[in-house]
Amino acid sequence: MLKGLNIRKRLLVFGAIWLAVCLTVLTLYFVSQAKEALLEGANKRSLIIASTLADQARNALYIGNEDQVRALMKEVSSQPDVLDVRIYYNGVVYGIDNAHRTFMEPSSFPLQSTRHILFHGLHAIEAHSNTMRKSKSQEGKGPSLFSKIDQEENGNVVVILSVDDIYKQTSKLLIKAGVFMILVLAGGVLLGWVVSGRMILPLRQLAYHVSALTSDAANTHTSDEPFRDELDTIRGGVHNLKTQLDRTSAELERSQRMTAALEERNNALAKIISFKEGFIYQLAHELINPLSSLSKHQSNFFRSTSDRLTNEEKNRYQRMQELTNRLMQMITEEELTKLLSAAVQKSGNIGVSRVQVDVTRLITQVFFTLEWLQHKATVTCVIGDSLKGREVYADPVHVEQILFNLIHNAIQVSPPGGCVVVDARSISGNLLEVRVKDSGFGIPHTLRSRLLRERVESTHQGSGQGLMICRFLVELHGGEIGYQTDKINGTIFYFKLPTSAQSFIEAGP
Repeated sequence: MLKGLNIRKRLLVFGAIWLAVCLTVLTLYFVSQAKEALLEGANKRSLIIASTLADQARNALYIGNEDQVRALMKEVSSQPDVLDVRIYYNGVVYGIDNAHRTFMEPSSFPLQSTRHILFHGLHAIEAHSNTMRKSKSQEGKGPSLFSKIDQEENGNVVVILSVDDIYKQTSKLLIKAGVFMILVLAGGVLLGWVVSGRMILPLRQLAYHVSALTSDAANTHTSDEPFRDELDTIRGGVHNLKTQLDRTSAELERSQRMTAALEERNNALAKIISFKEGFIYQLAHELINPLSSLSKHQSNFFRSTSDRLTNEEKNRYQRMQELTNRLMQMITEEELTKLLSAAVQKSGNIGVSRVQVDVTRLITQVFFTLEWLQHKATVTCVIGDSLKGREVYADPVHVEQILFNLIHNAIQVSPPGGCVVVDARSISGNLLEVRVKDSGFGIPHTLRSRLLRERVESTHQGSGQGLMICRFLVELHGGEIGYQTDKINGTIFYFKLPTSAQSFIEAGP
């Protein structure tokens, strides 16, 4: 029945049915409880009237004073809702006006009780109460009109009390409750429509983007086009996306090698002390060819698929291209060769091109580069608010290399579900201290004295030689690097760089 409805309408239908059932059950329950309470009160009242009349009429019946009996009955019948009063005593039936003498066996008198009846078409309660037994002290007092069973309980009072108003009130209450239920249901449906729209909006947007990404006619698809079922749309879109991914798997694999090349570069830096200078030039030669090929493939792939990509995907491809170009520039300008050679010879012959550098932009680029490692380690990377608008006066390529090594190490030492936070603080107004905090378990005491000064063996790859390179590059810019560590709060690596040309401190060789 709901096959043709989308998820929002299905939620609304199920919610409306559930709300209607709950409201109906609650309404019937409370109305029935109210009706039972009112009828119980009417039962007690009818028994009280019948019992009181039986007590008051006992002596009058015993002495045969019919006028007094009828006066009592008339007084009772004048009470609200009393429809009829009768007294059965020794075969005599006393009505409100006349006595109808009809013999009744004492054994047929009912006990004190009530029952619900229809009296002349009205809902009523018939209450029965026995007259009290005559005491011994009353024997011989006055004449006895009925001597057949003068020592036994032989009378019965019947009072018929109308409860038709209770039934009418509960009927009106049901009608009012029904109207209220309809209003509540309408309000619930309206609220459900609004809330479900907000709940389903991300799913609808996802369905739209998946459909637009995978459809051959994506440029003609608009957000106003109705969706039959968001999950079906996503399922079909994912199927189409898989088909497209299968056709372009080779290009995507080459794009993924880009981040692997950065890690290879970092590993190569970790081994620079033990390798000869000839291997350095060979490494540069081996890197430039695949990067050049990768750059061309990226450009071709982007041009062929740009009309089917979302703005976010275009932005990601643009950043990938920028990263590839930056690597190409570093290699073609022999920047990598100079860095490795200088590290081996412990000299300061690396050229530094200092400009005002937006630190947040470099960190964002590093996060993008290490996105694969974040997913693999299930670690989240966060940029602190203290970094907004902060700049340093340094070489952007070298600063990015420092950040890459520190953030790479922080991700590796953080446990699954951990977080890496990069923030900053000003030092004396002319230095900016950039801090990279991991959520690991601190640095062992056996490594602290040698860290940043020599290569150390660690369970996490890249935590030794990469830190030495970071120290070299920071000191090359006239800054300093250090760390704070403990087992509870993890480790914070920080480095300080000048914020402007005026505050720049020239680093010695």
